[in-house]
Amino acid sequence: MRHVAPVNIAGLPTLADIEASLKPTYKAEIANAITPIENAYERFDAAKPDGLHTLDPIGLSLNARRALETVFSRRLGTFGAVMDAINDHFADTGNSTCPYCNFGEQWEQDHYLPKSAFPEFTLYAANLVPICKVCNGKKRARYQADGERLFLYAFSELNGVTGLLNVDVAYEPAINVSYSLADTGELENYAVLDRHFQALDLGRRYSRQASSTLARLVRTFRTPVSLGLGRRQLQRRIEQMAEDRAAQSPPNHWEFALLDHLASSADFVAYIFN
Repeated sequence: MRHVAPVNIAGLPTLADIEASLKPTYKAEIANAITPIENAYERFDAAKPDGLHTLDPIGLSLNARRALETVFSRRLGTFGAVMDAINDHFADTGNSTCPYCNFGEQWEQDHYLPKSAFPEFTLYAANLVPICKVCNGKKRARYQADGERLFLYAFSELNGVTGLLNVDVAYEPAINVSYSLADTGELENYAVLDRHFQALDLGRRYSRQASSTLARLVRTFRTPVSLGLGRRQLQRRIEQMAEDRAAQSPPNHWEFALLDHLASSADFVAYIFN
């Protein structure tokens, strides 16, 4: 759940460049489909983000589909340079967390419109979004449900939008952390965010990680040294941890939301001393 700046497509090899760099077997199949694929790219750009789920596949031949898939999976010809440029671009942002969850590390490239349904976008950089293995496994080939868009398009949404996570901590009968979405009014497509949050099971995933973090904090703060600081100093330590995490994390990060919640009231410190 975070925005990422897209790679500069104008600086990458074009589909024609990729086709020209291939061996004859793949070259011929893609050459026959270049014009309709390039037209599909234009429709993709005109539709993003709200209309992407409404696009219709152009109906490529089985041989063209297989050629595109092979070029992608083997990074053949100058498509290898495209992938290198995409990976370098995201590495240069200094943030390796998955845009879909803002949680896991980026290990793969997701086809926002799945290549199984839209093979024409198999090699299109605007359709390749960095993603972690867990999110990729949950997203699979889904992109819409009942005519509604399922997932945020990280390249043009959530830019500058903050405060999207609510955190609630219950201390009795046992400590428990839960996450939900906050409709701040900043996001026009809040319904898409809600479907995205549910489809990727983000509430449960965040809660599970936060529970481990909270258990570690309890162990740390219940040591004699920490208890000896007193309630006021311990509260200040939590506030400083929240400030530090805010400086280190992208907006809407699960851990900052947790620490900010703990810092906003005295309930956690009271639990530590009780």
